Amino acid sequence: MSDLKQKIETAVKNTHKASFDRNATELLNIMGYRSERRADINLDFFKEHIDIKKHERIRFDGWLNTQMIFQITFDEIAEQLDIFHNDSFDKSFFNSYLFIAVQLEEGHYTRTELSAINREINRCFAMPVMVLIEYGQMLTFAITARRPNKREQHKDVLDKVTLIKDIDRVNPHRAHIEILHDLALENLKRNHTINNFNELHDAWQKTLDISELNKKFYKELQQWYFWALNEVVFPDPSLSHGEKPPKENEKTKEHNAKNLIRMLTRLLFV
Repeated sequence: MSDLKQKIETAVKNTHKASFDRNATELLNIMGYRSERRADINLDFFKEHIDIKKHERIRFDGWLNTQMIFQITFDEIAEQLDIFHNDSFDKSFFNSYLFIAVQLEEGHYTRTELSAINREINRCFAMPVMVLIEYGQMLTFAITARRPNKREQHKDVLDKVTLIKDIDRVNPHRAHIEILHDLALENLKRNHTINNFNELHDAWQKTLDISELNKKFYKELQQWYFWALNEVVFPDPSLSHGEKPPKENEKTKEHNAKNLIRMLTRLLFV
């Protein structure tokens, strides 16, 4: 495991300890996101700004605490990592991003419920918000896509919610650590063109999107298959006991390929 992945895994486990917002800040710092800009955003703020009719849908009675982790701006992120190069101004571009932590009562939350919570939080702000949601020993990262409202230019239309759900903070799954590693600012810079917050948001969304994760998984599986094809040898019942199959024989290659695919499909089924 790389040094960065190890640090991320340790930071994820630390979020299960006291002071979730402070430990969440440390996790984001390790991933490359830092800012000293903070404001007091508590439960009363959301009680005032979220329509009471939606309280039941987002299980608002089960919200224990909310904290603004920080607000990161164009200048701050450009200082931390030289990725924003677009000097032209476009009013459709976001000029900052909020990170907010929410603590919920322990329990099971569906993807629909977590998406609704994230959407309502984003509805309270003029700029986009990445929400870190804690419930029991689980953690979810969530973002909501935005686009300008053509009729009311001072408003955004909230679009698709993308999230990485149920990260076990006591014993995080390797795949979740991989995704958080890919979300680190340095890795996003390496894999995406990022000139503004809109493109940063798009890079996050692609990293979190399940279809993109599936593409990555099957690409890696394909690479492993072609590597394994030159390494594995499966028993051939047509050969005498103890007789080794000729590796370069076309029949042997076809036999190994067929059995390797059979093994992979059974592993995938499991």
